[in-house]
Amino acid sequence: MIAFNVKVTGKLKDKSWVKDYKALIAREMKRNLLIVEREVERNTPVGVAGALRAGVTSKLVAWNHGRVAVAGPATKYAEIREKGRRPGRFPPPDAIALWLKRTDRGRAYVAAIAAKYKIKNAASALKQAAFLKARAIARKGYKGAFMFREAERKTKTRVIANFKSALARWRARL
Repeated sequence: MIAFNVKVTGKLKDKSWVKDYKALIAREMKRNLLIVEREVERNTPVGVAGALRAGVTSKLVAWNHGRVAVAGPATKYAEIREKGRRPGRFPPPDAIALWLKRTDRGRAYVAAIAAKYKIKNAASALKQAAFLKARAIARKGYKGAFMFREAERKTKTRVIANFKSALARWRARL
C-alpha cells in the first residue's frame, strides 16, 4: 500500500482560503493517486485470473489523505506477490493446480511431467505436477514483484512536483 498525506503549516489571518485550499489538495490528490495506481498496475503480475491486477485501486480517504492498495479477493495474495515468499511451507496446491491448468507454461509443465513419469491419466499428471511445483516453491521460495515499491520509486518526484505546482498556482491566485 502507498499512502499520501499532505500537512498544512503556517498561519494566515483570513480563513477564507481554507475551503479553496482543501478543494485544490483533494483534486491534486485524486490526480496523483491515479498516476500511482496506473504505475502499480503496470508492475503487477497478471497471474491466473488477473484478480491481483484488477484489484489495484486508489481511494481518497480525506481531502489530505489518499492511498493506493489492493482491494477484493486478492488482498492477502498481494502482500505475498509484493515481498515474495521465503522457503518453508508449501503453497496451496489448489492454486498451483489452477495455474498449471490455465497457463500455457503450466500445461507444458504438466505434459513434461506426464511424459517423464509415464502417467496416462491427465488428473494424476496434474496432481503430480502441482505437488512438484509446490515442493519447489516450498524449498526455494520466490522473488517478490515489488509493484508498490517500484511504483513509489518511479512516481515520487512527479507526485511531489505536481503538488508543488498546484500550490504555486494557488498562491498566485491569492
